[in-house]
Amino acid sequence: MITIGCGCGSALDWIEPSSRLIEEGLDYMILETIGTAATCQAAKRAHDGGVGYHPYLEDRLEVLLGPAAEHGTTIVTNAGIVDPIGAGQLARQVADDEGVSVQVISITGDDCMDLITDDPDQFDTASSDAISANAYIGAEEVIGALERLDPEYDAHVVIGGRLSDPALVVGPLVHEFGWALDDWDRLGQATVIGHLLECSAQVTGGYFCDPPRKPVEDLYRIGYPYAEVTEDGTAVVTKPEGSGGRVDRHTVREQLFYEVHDPSEYVQPDVVADFTTVELAEVGEDRVEVSGGTGRERPEDLKVLIGSIAGYQFEKFIPLGGPNAVGRAEVIIENVEKRLEHIFEVDRSRIDLRMEILGVNGLYGDAYRDGSRTGYTNRTDEHEEVILRVAGNAPEEELLDPALRTVSTTLPGPGGSGIAIPYAAGGITEKAEIEPVYLPRERVTRGIDYVELTSRRTRA
Repeated sequence: MITIGCGCGSALDWIEPSSRLIEEGLDYMILETIGTAATCQAAKRAHDGGVGYHPYLEDRLEVLLGPAAEHGTTIVTNAGIVDPIGAGQLARQVADDEGVSVQVISITGDDCMDLITDDPDQFDTASSDAISANAYIGAEEVIGALERLDPEYDAHVVIGGRLSDPALVVGPLVHEFGWALDDWDRLGQATVIGHLLECSAQVTGGYFCDPPRKPVEDLYRIGYPYAEVTEDGTAVVTKPEGSGGRVDRHTVREQLFYEVHDPSEYVQPDVVADFTTVELAEVGEDRVEVSGGTGRERPEDLKVLIGSIAGYQFEKFIPLGGPNAVGRAEVIIENVEKRLEHIFEVDRSRIDLRMEILGVNGLYGDAYRDGSRTGYTNRTDEHEEVILRVAGNAPEEELLDPALRTVSTTLPGPGGSGIAIPYAAGGITEKAEIEPVYLPRERVTRGIDYVELTSRRTRA
């Protein structure tokens, strides 16, 4: 049996539950840190003089490396984002500081900028503006790193960039059990396990919680999940005993379908997984057995996200309180539109400006007015506090400046119960965009390589 847990479901995830989880003595802990736009944002950060991995990675490693060495837990993560070697060097430095000998294997090669810029006519994108292009790579690349690990070291860390989220789990399971990379059903089941774990506390009740109908106890000290996986792929998903949250068929089922468009065709670099055959069974308190996941042959092409700087943007949030808060927010919206047209003579066709009253029409548009959404009709008079969100983007910074100045200087609005927000706070910034393209697998994977970083220092 292999135990594998998730100590991080996003770059900003809580750290303390991961320190509790690693005390379970797991074989593997994954740290999943990359959202869809993360590679582009990290490339922009690195271009501006920052780091290409997430700055919070150091805090996380400081907590985990010592216990990982003590329990023999291998850490597998995509926290390198666009600089897995830099992240590896950081891990080695943290290990040095903690007095732990460490072997870090950084996976490189998901960066496809050369492939994109060398052949711009192939892609329907402004590749000249691209600042990042990263392919989703998978378990095969993780396995290549795991095969290089040397038990001589106290701690072991595998750091990649745009490794797909489930692959952080699929890779260790294939490596440990010796499954074939074309055993599609096993890989499909492993992808199910990876998908359940990858968002950390979501499967232990965080995503399910909706009281009073769907209560979850002690969310403030929620336990992060881990799975006990046997060689046939059957897994029991659970959490540390005594931690907050809950694990049952309901919480697992909700996470199973999280961010899945078609449960019968969940496309990953390793396999096209089928979640419709999954069976769930409660086998104890906070223990759910997961089996039956299947899969089909993996895709020939790999998805690549091209990141670019596409103009400028700003976003302001304006709170309004008291009677007729909605009415006063609507006056501000009218003021902004009229000033742009009559005072600044702005070409509105060149600005994408969105103004919405959060709590009224932020998510469901005008449904509250037209009655198309039950329970939202004629409720505007009930709102005594709302937030007006004004967000704009445009190809040129100068186009946005009048809108930002108008929003920043007319905030109090009629009745004076709003507050002013300084113009400079959250001003105009460059706007990062991502665009998916697809490349033949071989064109990407022939560039995969591994960089080993080690530290020999041991505890005194």
